[in-house]
Amino acid sequence: MKSLEEKERKLLEKEREAQVFHQQLDQKEREEAEKEQEIRRYCHQLQEKDREHQVVLQEKDRELHESQDHWSINKDEVTLTKEELGRGSYAVVTVGIFRGLRVAVKSLHNIIISDYNLGIFSREMSIALRVRHPNLVQFIGATKVGNPLILTELMSTNLYKKLQETELANEQILSIAQDVALGLNYLHLFKPQPIIHRDVSSPNVLLKPCSGAAGYEAKVADYGTAKLQQGTSTGTVMPGNPAYAAPEARDPDQHSPAMDVYSYSVPLMEMNLRCPPEMTTADRARQCGRVSWSDMKSLIQRGLNAKRNDRPTMAQVVESLKRMKI
Repeated sequence: MKSLEEKERKLLEKEREAQVFHQQLDQKEREEAEKEQEIRRYCHQLQEKDREHQVVLQEKDRELHESQDHWSINKDEVTLTKEELGRGSYAVVTVGIFRGLRVAVKSLHNIIISDYNLGIFSREMSIALRVRHPNLVQFIGATKVGNPLILTELMSTNLYKKLQETELANEQILSIAQDVALGLNYLHLFKPQPIIHRDVSSPNVLLKPCSGAAGYEAKVADYGTAKLQQGTSTGTVMPGNPAYAAPEARDPDQHSPAMDVYSYSVPLMEMNLRCPPEMTTADRARQCGRVSWSDMKSLIQRGLNAKRNDRPTMAQVVESLKRMKI
């Protein structure tokens, strides 16, 4: 009898040992399965990163192809006239002839043609070539030999000159404000990253007569060369005209589309007051108080906010102008 009980006890022990063994085996299989899943996830992540890397490489190859082939113009095809349109610290703009077309030619000077600057120039021209909007001056191409020539469509005048000649009606002010806002909003929505103009000012708002109450079609110029101008200077330099610059303009780490919103608000004030902007942030804020058009004054004040995060986006500016009453 005892022998039978002993056999049953040993049999139960073996069954328990078998259960423990199977549990351990199941645990090991689960661990192996989890490891396999982890390896698969890791492989998937590697594949995703590889795809992203390939996309980046393709984009760089495309940009390189564009920079080498599409925007480059032979200097022999450009004839410069003596008709000067404007002159600045880093360029002079004259009327030129390119393949029978009258164009604006910006001749860059005081630029050392280093590999670094040529790289900046090529990237900026490649971007300018891909920008297409009715309220942005059309980029035609550029030369690469010697000091570069940048060719764009020819406009009649600029906002700064027009304000020296005549006072604008509110309908004209609103129309020009809308045109410029639409052009800048397009730049700020550009992909894969926003284009920050960095030099929005009344001289960089070009005008062309058109039919209708507005009288003028406005286009933003120099959207492709502001970074080039900054990159060719030494030290910490404020991009663009200081009279239009946002408080954060001196700090490249703080540059964002919001600085364009600030600069855009200054020509709005110029059009309403028909006088040059003050040179300091505080003086410009006080100057804005003289604007009599209440809706426009409110928009300008928001745009001139010293805190960049408290300014409206350019998309919000566009919507405000749509609702604005004259």
